[in-house]
Amino acid sequence: MAIKFQYNKTSLQQIEKNLKMRQRTLPIIKSKETALRLEVKKCKEEAAALEEKLQSQIGGYESMYALWGEFDTSLVALKDVEMDVKKIAGVRVPILTNIRLEVKPFGLFSSPKW
Repeated sequence: MAIKFQYNKTSLQQIEKNLKMRQRTLPIIKSKETALRLEVKKCKEEAAALEEKLQSQIGGYESMYALWGEFDTSLVALKDVEMDVKKIAGVRVPILTNIRLEVKPFGLFSSPKW
């Protein structure tokens, strides 16, 4: 972006006014950036911990892996996902609040005994 300027007193006053405004807001912008960086770091650590927990739980089900082929996948369906917005350092961030699942009726006598 090229800065257009003129060699007169009015233009100089306008440039000085813009400079003062930017100097006043710079610490606020820096603090927001720091807060957002900390939030991103915290979210990445939480995601890594959840991924590790998921992998350990999946590892526990390895012995029953053959049974998943017999599971009827139409019994559980995703019905709705609720999202909310949270402000972090003045920035609107989407947050997952709730997941609704639709569980269809299940007959105990018409399904395998296991």
